Amino acid sequence: MNAARAAVYPEGIYHASNLLTDIYRGNNEHLELMYLKAAVAAKDSMFNAERIKQIQTLSFNEAARQEEISEEKHRQQEERIINLQMIGIALFIPFFFLLVLLLSKSRTHRKVIEFMSVLSLLLLFEFITLLIHPLVQRVSSHLPILELLILIILASVLVPLHHKLTHWMRERLVHAAHHHVKPQVAKPEPEVEE
Repeated sequence: MNAARAAVYPEGIYHASNLLTDIYRGNNEHLELMYLKAAVAAKDSMFNAERIKQIQTLSFNEAARQEEISEEKHRQQEERIINLQMIGIALFIPFFFLLVLLLSKSRTHRKVIEFMSVLSLLLLFEFITLLIHPLVQRVSSHLPILELLILIILASVLVPLHHKLTHWMRERLVHAAHHHVKPQVAKPEPEVEE
């Protein structure tokens, strides 16, 4: 009992007090009552300590839950921003391509049309790479060597396709631009009477 009191160990005090209460039961009512009160006080102390521990655990769990909720909201907000940017890019690419087509029908210089057609294809293929990249990361489990290998395979398909489409667009758009430029017909000079 003295050792438990010195160590401020409520559970030890409780067990020692119960033992001493049982020993003095019927022999010394004064000591029996004193140890019974000590046992009750130790039990209350243990209960309060346990209660405080439970409250602290609940408080910690709630703080962790609130932090998780905050992190989830932040992650969702970042995802929303990324999705909006992807939608903006997806809408911009066809608009840019239409602009190139419209310019090809106007009297725009051939080099400008060629440059813009190559730029529009470059935008398209980089957008495809951007869209596929999260899938590549999932498939490769974020292993850089595997990710690099998948991107090289992807590039081996996209680069030749890009070159073919670039050539096709140059031919189509530049020829379309030249066909819409009306050649100026020289007016016949009026005959001079002699």
